[in-house]
Amino acid sequence: MALPLISIVMPAYNAEEWIEESIRSITQFSTSELELIVVDDGSTRPQEEYASKAVGGLKTIYARSAHNRGISTALNCGILLARGKYIARLDADDLCINDRLSQQAEFLEAHPDIAFCGTNYEHFGSNNSLVEQPIEPDECFVTLASRCCFGHSSMMIDRQRAGAEFYYDPASASEDYDLWARLFISGKQGCNLPFIGMRYRQSDTQLTVTGLSRRSKFDFGIRTKVIAHILDESSPFKAPILASYLSGFRLGINDQKALAGTFRRHWEEAKPKSRYSRTWSLLEEYALSFISPDTPPVSDTDFSAWTYRIVSEFNQLAKT
Repeated sequence: MALPLISIVMPAYNAEEWIEESIRSITQFSTSELELIVVDDGSTRPQEEYASKAVGGLKTIYARSAHNRGISTALNCGILLARGKYIARLDADDLCINDRLSQQAEFLEAHPDIAFCGTNYEHFGSNNSLVEQPIEPDECFVTLASRCCFGHSSMMIDRQRAGAEFYYDPASASEDYDLWARLFISGKQGCNLPFIGMRYRQSDTQLTVTGLSRRSKFDFGIRTKVIAHILDESSPFKAPILASYLSGFRLGINDQKALAGTFRRHWEEAKPKSRYSRTWSLLEEYALSFISPDTPPVSDTDFSAWTYRIVSEFNQLAKT
């Protein structure tokens, strides 16, 4: 039997209200090169009963955990079971639209330098809106320094190109954001395709919504790792990109203080070898303004002025 081209990994936890609709959003398109892997993460009622009503002729693998172990563990299980060249994601309450899977597979086939790609998407349910994401890899990587810019249920990953970094960390509450950042930092490239490929269900009881407070501290750690990589001299993402990012940079006071520590540590490491010594001096000045206990919080006006100085310095360096 020929192996599928695309494996769709769908974790499910008490998703019986939506899982049939989600699967039917896949089967409305050609399924000859697809397989679906449903990982039931210890639901109160087994999800296979509901999923089986919708799969039709779609090749399907079911796995069920006796306990709720979390989405990262469920996703890792699905990846291990998958046989396809490409791993696609779809949550059990979201919808696949516009023949997204075929378009993404064709794109990855034609672009061997890209390891993963997403699409724009629509919110529906308690909130209806269009989410347009950055497109080019460099733009996506820099955006990760402030937020996750990939819709998880819109993603497709080439498992071979992604390599050893393609796993979900069960210790992270921001498992998808963490994955995309790790892939970029390890030298892999990702992008978004400029069409709407997914509908993302919004409700007040979603795990994503109820877990936002826990995710926030993980998100900041991910942001600082991305910024640290951008600041690294060995990074291919040089001054103009960082300048572009900083020009729109806004953080709360606690995040600014924590980020200042990152700048400070990198200043100590980079000072002896950096060709951007003046820029690093400005970063140090910024860091010290927070580290000193006698310094009051920086106002929005002062922060904007500091940002302008950094951007001007980087733009000047970019011309030399």
